[in-house]
Amino acid sequence: MLESLRGRAIGVMGWKDSGKTLVVERLVTSLVRRGFGVGTVKHVHEALSLQPAAKDSVKHLDAGAEIALAFGDGLMVMGKHAGEDLETIVSRYLSLCDIIVVEGFKHAGIPKIAVVSGSDDILEETENVVAVVYRDAKPEAYPAYTADEIEDLVTFLFEEEILKPPGRVATLLVNGKSVPMNEFVQASLAGVVGGFLTALHDIEPPTTIQLTVKSPK
Repeated sequence: MLESLRGRAIGVMGWKDSGKTLVVERLVTSLVRRGFGVGTVKHVHEALSLQPAAKDSVKHLDAGAEIALAFGDGLMVMGKHAGEDLETIVSRYLSLCDIIVVEGFKHAGIPKIAVVSGSDDILEETENVVAVVYRDAKPEAYPAYTADEIEDLVTFLFEEEILKPPGRVATLLVNGKSVPMNEFVQASLAGVVGGFLTALHDIEPPTTIQLTVKSPK
């Protein structure tokens, strides 16, 4: 396991046209709905062009990801960065995200969801499989879900602490959208708001604080 990704990353593996991009989309949507800042990384084995490889990254963004990178053969949509591994990519571009959903990187040391369509031989070639999304016959050796049961799959990932992102002391929504913040910014925001409250009287010690600020028109 890559220590910097422990509890923050989940991989999605499957053969071409197995439906793995749909699974990534629904994972992202579910995680964003739960209030997490999500980033995605897609690995492709050929040099990238805007079409069709980048279309999947656009789908990741449409599902709610704040950042989506396409990586393959030393070429990224954002620029050329040859030879970078998953941990380097995440630390450089996705450090502010709570959770990273990875499509590809079959041998990376992160927990993975295998997307099975027909043949299940993807399971033999993928390390660290923790769950399966299936289309036809339900595999018996793993926790298994259909593409319509992604909410249940995400619940499983949290209950088993496969996903356990660093604790957050503050969250920020701007126009209803979660804004990712690193630990320093979270602590600073919580400290400033908490400091103002100490100047007020007749307030019990808070366990949670909700603050809404409307910008003047």
